[in-house]
Amino acid sequence: MLKVNPNLDKIEISVIRKIAEACKEYEGGEKPLINLTIGEPDLPQPKIIIDETIGYMKDAKLGYPQLGGMIELREEIGRYYKERYSLNIEPDEIIITVGSTEGLSTAIKTIIMPGDEVLTPLPVYPGYEPLITLAGAKLIKMDTSRDNFELTVDVLKNYVTPQTKAIILNYPSNPSGITISRENRDEILKFVKENYLY
Repeated sequence: MLKVNPNLDKIEISVIRKIAEACKEYEGGEKPLINLTIGEPDLPQPKIIIDETIGYMKDAKLGYPQLGGMIELREEIGRYYKERYSLNIEPDEIIITVGSTEGLSTAIKTIIMPGDEVLTPLPVYPGYEPLITLAGAKLIKMDTSRDNFELTVDVLKNYVTPQTKAIILNYPSNPSGITISRENRDEILKFVKENYLY
């Protein structure tokens, strides 16, 4: 008999997705519906993106790109980080993914092993947990409510164990919108480096 990853049984559809699906029943109804679930943009796609995409299609540039993604795009991203943040990032250090979930999945599969723990502050984007669970690891949600949902090193220290392998920080936070101060960011970065955490 064919088998699948047993961790698949531990994954549930997120509440946000369930509500988003339920909202579809009310679209076009008598009362207007404002769906604030999955964060789908309500702005039109910028014309330049549409035109560039059409141009690539017309030029038959639809095959597989170089390993890691289109070199021109990776070079442009490297230039952006140099100009904006004074960071020297080479194109071979950049990977282009179809979206954030593919990027997160690739990173998690690369560094996380069964039995590891991954920390993230509450409230948390629900897309992390299935990826971590499939890797055989455990997502540990850190309570940051006493600090207005901003992670501090003091809170972080309470959750780190010998099994802790990585910390996922998403600021501005999805879903709360909270951001993190430069001081907290720098203290967390120092702690992470000192403790050899991703």
